[in-house]
Amino acid sequence: MTVAALPDLDQLDVEALKMLVIEEREQHKSDAELIEHLKLVIEKYRRMIFGKKSEKVVVQLEQLEFQLEDLESTQAEAEAAAEAATPSNTPARPARKPLPGHLPREVVSHHPNSGRCPDCGGALRSFGEDVTEQLEYIPECFKVIRHVRPKFACNGCDRVVEAP
Repeated sequence: MTVAALPDLDQLDVEALKMLVIEEREQHKSDAELIEHLKLVIEKYRRMIFGKKSEKVVVQLEQLEFQLEDLESTQAEAEAAAEAATPSNTPARPARKPLPGHLPREVVSHHPNSGRCPDCGGALRSFGEDVTEQLEYIPECFKVIRHVRPKFACNGCDRVVEAP
């Protein structure tokens, strides 16, 4: 099975793009149907082998298994290429659920070493904070240690300062 090169999509009109999508969907559907058909035929031949041995059936079974393997690998490659081609806004790993609210919390604030900008020495103003929560196990109970790192911006040079 060969993969044809895509035409220049910027040059195609709306109708041509619609036809291209319809052809791709039909091709994908026919590949999936062919894979399912091959699986059924392979299972049938396997049952025939265990009934009475026949070299012809064994050879046909091997050929069908090779064809099925080829089709499945081609389909997997096409799906991987399609995933790589489409931009994804989803993060690589899902965000964690917040820790339960009923657990006791201890807040630890991390402030910068000085109240002055390290670049120009200007005064800092607070504009937000980064908060991370860490679950700690104390024998027979849990508590949440909440690390808060306030963000400060310099009034003079707009540099952002935050504790490490």
